Parts: sequence; structure tokens; C-alpha cells
Amino acid sequence: MNNSIYEFSKDDAFRFARDQGSRTRIQKNELMFQSCPYCHGGSHRDKYTFSINLETGVFNCLRSSCSVKGNMLTLARDFNFEISEDVKRYFNQNNYNGKFRTFREGHFEVKDKAVEYLKSRGISETITRKYEITIKKDDENVLVFPFKSPANELKFIKYRNLNYEKGKGAKEWCEADCMPILFGMNHCEDFTSLIITEGQIDGLTLSECGVKNAVSVPIGKNGFTWIPHVWDWLCQFEEIVIFGDCENGYVTLADTLANRFPK
Repeated sequence: MNNSIYEFSKDDAFRFARDQGSRTRIQKNELMFQSCPYCHGGSHRDKYTFSINLETGVFNCLRSSCSVKGNMLTLARDFNFEISEDVKRYFNQNNYNGKFRTFREGHFEVKDKAVEYLKSRGISETITRKYEITIKKDDENVLVFPFKSPANELKFIKYRNLNYEKGKGAKEWCEADCMPILFGMNHCEDFTSLIITEGQIDGLTLSECGVKNAVSVPIGKNGFTWIPHVWDWLCQFEEIVIFGDCENGYVTLADTLANRFPK
């Protein structure tokens, strides 16, 4: 299953059969279930009409009155079947997302120190105030990036140490127990082209240059836990452009996101 929040494993098909308590047999590349988990064979208790393809994860029932079709994501949704952490996040299985913090709605008061710092990085006061970048209340040397959903709900908060020295503490960190989403989602204008950057400063720079729909990932080039939380929103875009960092001739984020998203 390509371009998905889930990559099919035939082991999951066998696990689903065990979870349903169904006897199975293999016919070519099909895992045949003695009983369809949806229609249970109907009034005649027809057997082996339901199968999962062991190469693609696509399933169907051959009974005309049932004719159910789908894939492992469908089974995960319909039977609360756990197949990966991403899918748990996507379907909020067993209230998985209930562990994330909720925040009171409100506007972040932009402090002068944030404006001054971002001006030194080529970001205007207008953009700084638009994105509500500010300074931590108890430490004026820590920049605060609020991540808000398209509905303008605060979901994630990230910090940046303005006095960072290599080898001395953390350069960036995030508030604990927050739902990871993309920075700048609440400022996207339409669903034409979306540009995804690695860093928040990069996303702000694109906005400063007049580029619309610029967002950035929450936890760096190797963290992709945000994908299930923005999947449906992101898949609405006509085109996704990866504007990662170039490291040793490789553009960060590019390969993973190109393999995960269809556009």
C-alpha cells in the first residue's frame, strides 16, 4: 500500500485472522477466511468468501449481498484493529490522542525581543506578529513558536535557545505531551501548492518572500509522528514541494515524504 499512512505487511493480515478467531487457508496470493468478518457468511453461513491479498492488503467478500471491499486501514477502522502507531494516531484508536495536552485559546503576545531577533534573520515585524512568535515568559533568551491547526487551535509549542552554543544544552525543544502538527497551517490560503521546510525560520523566510502556503515540520528531519495528524488536510493539496536542508548533497525530508504522499 503506497502513498499511505500505513505500509502493508502480510503479517498484519494473519494477525487480523487470529484476532477474528477465523480459520484460514492460502489460495495463490489470497488469505481466505472461513467466515467473512462483516457478513459472517449470511443466513447460509457461506464459507471462504472473504480474502485479503497478501501482496497488497486489499480485501473483498465474494457474496453479492455483502461485496465489502477495502484494505488494512479499513479493517483497522471498522474493527479497531491495531496495525501501527501511525494508524492509532490517525483513527484515534482507544483514545490514543487523548494523551495530548489541550490549551486555552488565545493570542500570543509578541515581545520586542522576538521582533529584534527575527529582524536579524531577515524576518519583518509584520511576519513575526502574523505568526505570533514571542519570547518565553520566564526566559527572554528563548524564542517561542506556537503551532496552530487550520481551525486556529493551539496544538504544539516549540522553543529555540537564542544563546545556544554547540555542546552546551539544547538548541531547540518542544513542550511535553503536545500533538505534533505543521507550523504555519493556520496561515495557508488555499489547497494549490504546499511547501514544507525543515525549520521554522525557513518557513517564515518563505512567507517573508511572499510565498504562500509555507509550513515547517515540528521535530526535525527524522521525526514523522506529525503525519497522521495532518494526513487528511495535507492530501487536499494539488502539489507538495519539499524545501528541506541540503546536507552532503541530500535534501532532508524529500525521500520519506515523496514515498508517503501521493502528490
